[in-house]
Amino acid sequence: MKKLKFASVLLLSAIAISLTSCKEGKKEEGHSEEHHSEKKDDHDHGGHADGGRGTKTIATFKDANTGAIFEHYINLKEALVKSDPALAATGAQGILETTKNEALKEIANAIASSKDIESQRASFATLTAEIENILEGALASGEVYKQYCPMAFDNTGGIWFSTEKKILNPYFGDKMLYCGTVKETIQ
Repeated sequence: MKKLKFASVLLLSAIAISLTSCKEGKKEEGHSEEHHSEKKDDHDHGGHADGGRGTKTIATFKDANTGAIFEHYINLKEALVKSDPALAATGAQGILETTKNEALKEIANAIASSKDIESQRASFATLTAEIENILEGALASGEVYKQYCPMAFDNTGGIWFSTEKKILNPYFGDKMLYCGTVKETIQ
């Protein structure tokens, strides 16, 4: 009986620590949002239909191909948020068919050919690093949000890009959907 009580206390402690980590991340996100909106006059959230509370921004790219690749990336991210491996494979297939970048093709192919959501998420982290390279200086207008979850991949952390400030974590899906922070606003 004592072992069962001890195990219950340990489990509750682990859950409390996990929730606290995400709550601290949400505080940082709020701070980040304030910091980023200070760049704009009177909290003008240009591109947001709802004042920046979560709707997607309209980001346009200098190069149409980069825009198409990023659109497929966002579709892939949203599929991972939903924990839908078939939809993730479709998003990755779109990247595979759109890009000429061999590194992106290789990673997108790995995601498209996998049916395992955790494998797809691991490849998505690598894909995100490559997407970051093509995003540099690519926006013509709008904003893209670089987001970060410190708990992804056994607490080593993981980044992703989004067209909305609201955190929807592709690395955990509904297990920890809102865990993360906005680390940077790319304009």
